Amino acid sequence: MKVGFVSRFSPEKCGIAIYSDNLTRQLKKSGVDIIRIGTDVSDSDYKVDFRSLNLDKKLKEIVKKESLKLMHFQYIASYFGKYSLNLGFIRALNTEIPSIVTLHEVQYDVSRLRTKILAGIEKHIIRHSDKVIVHTPNQKVFLDKKYRLAPGKTANIFMGLSLNKMHKKRNSNILFFGILNKRKGIEHLIKAADFLSHYKMKIYGNSIDSNYTDFLRRETIRQKNIELNFNWITERKKKSLFEWADVVVLPYTWASYQSAVLHDAFSYGLPVVVTRIGAIWEIVDAFKCGEIVETNEKSIAKGIENVLNNYQFYKNGVREYQKRANWTEVAKEHKKLYYDMVK
Repeated sequence: MKVGFVSRFSPEKCGIAIYSDNLTRQLKKSGVDIIRIGTDVSDSDYKVDFRSLNLDKKLKEIVKKESLKLMHFQYIASYFGKYSLNLGFIRALNTEIPSIVTLHEVQYDVSRLRTKILAGIEKHIIRHSDKVIVHTPNQKVFLDKKYRLAPGKTANIFMGLSLNKMHKKRNSNILFFGILNKRKGIEHLIKAADFLSHYKMKIYGNSIDSNYTDFLRRETIRQKNIELNFNWITERKKKSLFEWADVVVLPYTWASYQSAVLHDAFSYGLPVVVTRIGAIWEIVDAFKCGEIVETNEKSIAKGIENVLNNYQFYKNGVREYQKRANWTEVAKEHKKLYYDMVK
């Protein structure tokens, strides 16, 4: 069976590119013939403009040329032209072959105009696709209920983990890692350091908002136990950071997605502290692999203390999630779904 896989791929520097590289690699190992369709800067078999209103025509040409049996799209609104309301992408779902969409964002909160618009786009995508994949059981339940979907329309497949050596607690090292913007709530983690003066903390990430990173630098002037780095981090350096850390903290104030950084932590066997925002806390809750806290410094500090004082308990939760979400298992579930859809 030949499947068209539409996504960003390496060398693009984003979590979905890394996710798609891992998933397609494992699918190929399992015997699925994957045709990778990416952007102009992706290392893919075909390169297309995701934001084009003629995306459907280009994809139909590829479907015909490659005799594809199924199309699988990896979806984030900004990839497909958020300001054109993803019209090209929605039209591209209407192919002669079945289409699957993995929603890497699910809009729980529609209190703002922006999220109302994104939820409207989400509704159209679900309506026009044959199958929708989400990364947590709660997201599946939410979509089924909100849109009154037919049984079997949605599937929960975990995000996927590359398994590294299981971490052993060494000290009390705290890590924040990821792209830096105001929605990451890093200032709350910095303030939590007032209650954690005997710990070491590293905040590493690529800055996309210079005003915000200038603000963070001012916030850390009086903190002696925090190390900041706002540059792009190589994979080698990233590995050393996760090996150094004992707990990963994600103090987000908004997140409609499952976090790639969260899964990086689990890949290294690290428990986490996350805020009860969007969907990032749902796997943590289901598998008991960390603490879920409110978005304030006292709650974050207490969560970190609880994880480090009950380390083996939370590590056991991480290990259970690794059994279910490693790339071998995730690819196996995708392969079964593919074959079920083209019977």
